[in-house]
Amino acid sequence: MTIIDTRSHDTAVAGLSWSSPDKDLWVANLDGDYAGMVEFRDGHFIVQNHLGETVATCSSIPTAMEALESAANAAAEPAVTRFLATLTTKPNPLATRVPKTGYVRNSSTFAG
Repeated sequence: MTIIDTRSHDTAVAGLSWSSPDKDLWVANLDGDYAGMVEFRDGHFIVQNHLGETVATCSSIPTAMEALESAANAAAEPAVTRFLATLTTKPNPLATRVPKTGYVRNSSTFAG
């Protein structure tokens, strides 16, 4: 079975559409898919991504919406790019073997 991915792989999110189903709740959608939410609790705006993980705690709704857009941008990057960004150093290239032309058992007795 072959699965064809028809989604675009741009690393930037074009824009989230927001709705407010409740007084203290804002829900973000991206192309019809759930992208996350912002909820006002205990005097703070709690930002959760599309997996339900808390991404940020903000003091204003515009800051919370920006935090969710940043999280959506990070999730839109391919997994390989995210993994390579976590590496602190570049991997070393494979060692190359230098071919030897001859074998000398004891170099002290060899007079060349």
